[in-house]
Amino acid sequence: MQDIQGRSTLFLTVLSVSLLAIGYFGTASHFGPAYIAFVLVLVTSLWVLGMLTFMRVTQASVEDTIAAFGIARIRHRYTELSPNDQPLFVRTTHDDFAGINHEMGSTNEWWQKLMPAYVVISFVTSVLAGSEVAFALGEVFHVTIVAQAVGGIATFIINLSVFRHMVIRFFKNIDRFFPAMYPSGR
Repeated sequence: MQDIQGRSTLFLTVLSVSLLAIGYFGTASHFGPAYIAFVLVLVTSLWVLGMLTFMRVTQASVEDTIAAFGIARIRHRYTELSPNDQPLFVRTTHDDFAGINHEMGSTNEWWQKLMPAYVVISFVTSVLAGSEVAFALGEVFHVTIVAQAVGGIATFIINLSVFRHMVIRFFKNIDRFFPAMYPSGR
């Protein structure tokens, strides 16, 4: 969990400072050709940092989930060995997503899926990618504002879709490599 928070904070801090640098450099360079090059290089670097942060935060979330399943298995084994002690366990003894989510008070509401750190990082990185494409289309290729908006929105959607596909693939592997031994039946 600490790795997730640290990497997320680092990425968002670097992003914030970089946005300030873009503003300061723009003022100093009078928004000329050097500014355009600076923005394109910096925002591309930020996108790469965002992608790497997303991948590590997602990977750490998967590792945390696997650890939670393992702990639930140990609790379940204890309740088999000593059934009278089951009331002593305040956490779940089921090693599946339904059991872990129920323990944490999660529901199947759509907004619950927006809460993990990797979703926030994927959203911010996708906004960054869309903004860069829109900026490049306007400043380098001199297209209309409508074309910039369409290009930026399309890039945002494509980027977010790729991130979503990666998350699904990462978490599907949990079921494949660590099938539930004590499912909750929910």
